Amino acid sequence: MLNDAKECFGLQGIELHPVTDAGSNVQRAIRLADLDSHLCLGHGLHDLVTVDGIDSVPELSSLVKKCKKIVKTVRYRLPELERSAKEQLKVLQSMEEVSNHLEMDENQPIVNEEPEPYLVSESQTISDEFSNINHVPTIKTSLPTRWHSVLAMLESLAHFCNREPVNNILSEIGKSDLKICQREWNLLEDLVRFLRKFREVVEMLSTQKATSLNLALVLNLEIRDILHSVTDEETLVMVQLKNKMLAKLEKRFPITEKVVVAALLDTRFISLTQIDTYLEQKNSTRAALLAKYLKKDIDVSRVSATVVAAPNASSSSADDSLLAKLTRKHSSSTTPSVNINLECSEADQECCRYLTAATANDVVNEDILQYWRGNKEAFPLLTGLVRAILAIPATSTPSERVFSIAGLTVTAKRSRLSPGRVNKIIFIHNNYDLCKDKEHTQ
Repeated sequence: MLNDAKECFGLQGIELHPVTDAGSNVQRAIRLADLDSHLCLGHGLHDLVTVDGIDSVPELSSLVKKCKKIVKTVRYRLPELERSAKEQLKVLQSMEEVSNHLEMDENQPIVNEEPEPYLVSESQTISDEFSNINHVPTIKTSLPTRWHSVLAMLESLAHFCNREPVNNILSEIGKSDLKICQREWNLLEDLVRFLRKFREVVEMLSTQKATSLNLALVLNLEIRDILHSVTDEETLVMVQLKNKMLAKLEKRFPITEKVVVAALLDTRFISLTQIDTYLEQKNSTRAALLAKYLKKDIDVSRVSATVVAAPNASSSSADDSLLAKLTRKHSSSTTPSVNINLECSEADQECCRYLTAATANDVVNEDILQYWRGNKEAFPLLTGLVRAILAIPATSTPSERVFSIAGLTVTAKRSRLSPGRVNKIIFIHNNYDLCKDKEHTQ
């Protein structure tokens, strides 16, 4: 099938690197075609969170299934549910105002005037993110293939203003067996807090201009760190969930040689601790690994390698993006040493010069493609390797979005659209902002 696709699109002689899920049929096709591939980070995180995590812990699995049944049951009474939630919101807002007044009175007591006492029960105290009085989320449904839609559903249910109305409606329609007790609410809050940490990492990846293979290693390290972190207040159920996910982490996010090379080609990730661990296991060095890939993937004899001094890379000390923080968090405090041997091959020398320049300047440039455009004369051989490695996407999500858009475009009432017209509609949809800006400039 893959060979037929290569022939159809004229890709014979071009090395393909599929980005796939862990489906057995897809993996078998890749083995038959003898292609080098890597697992999609999006599918990997979904399987890690849902299949390996929530579904493998009976208490959490039954709770999530119960929440899905609740949403399915109360969806047709959403207007009534939203009205009740708004009434709850008004109560919360009034209590918040009372609490603020009391706090002001304690800090600045009014002379000769006794304030009327207000009593707020402990259960009504607004103390955490599940009692946000500025926004009450509508009850969300979940999608079977998207773990973050499960999070959105659980967040909407766990909001303080939605809890009592949901349980009241379930009682009214004779579904009291679906009512959520206080222990389940607490467990739901713990699960939501835990899943939110993964959403932060995913949003960090999605904001990058090019989400390619170079981000795979830092994502692996952050997920590992999240799963290893344990707090004093953590329940045994959540510890069990983390252990289940840790056991499958290597399967969902394997650290391959190509993943490490991709991280080395990104100046931000050269000092990641996991690179040292991997190289120690392989009894290799950063320069040796890069040179090995360089000789394997690039025809050195066809590249005119004029030695040019590497320009000083622009460092950004004010860079406080999440990716920059994660990079500093998972990097080694010691700078890796690089020795340049003039008797080595041209490829080895270039790899040493690149590593020396990158680590010496402490590069945190967010646009790694811009860095390589500015250094293509200094590192001509590595620039060719960058084109081959950093062109590999980290996830198949962008292509799947195109499939979804095509499905929304070609409907039963628009079945006579020609393929060319469909391609144009999808292209305009994906590049609407760019087309709009270009229209204004003309």
